[in-house]
Amino acid sequence: MGDQRGLSASLHQLAIIESEQGNPTEARRLLLRSSKILEDLGDQRGLSASLHQLARIEMAQRNPTEARRLWERSIQIEDSVGDVAGKAATLCMLAQLVAVEGNREEAISMAEEAVRILEGIGSGQAATARGILESVRAAAQGR
Repeated sequence: MGDQRGLSASLHQLAIIESEQGNPTEARRLLLRSSKILEDLGDQRGLSASLHQLARIEMAQRNPTEARRLWERSIQIEDSVGDVAGKAATLCMLAQLVAVEGNREEAISMAEEAVRILEGIGSGQAATARGILESVRAAAQGR
């Protein structure tokens, strides 16, 4: 079991490298393989992280519908396992997508929730989330 977990972690890291090097097809393939291993192991927290990364790739490849589906699934898993920091990070990503789709109120609500979560746990990432919130608010006001 530990070997499978290690393999999944390696695949996840390789996928990030492939994505950064401009190889989204290979990155997607590696993340799907990693996700399957994590799902088989019942590692919901790891699966959520893989889905989050996969959604980022889908977004970069201009597949917003699939990105949204993956981020929403990731949030469901994060809620079920109590991963509040992971949920906040996913909410930030999803809020930006929702803002681009034109639903500014929903985007603002998501970003506000992310800020509340991160401030509540004393995370240094709260400042990043506040920046996203301000960007979404500015876009909503046409700035």
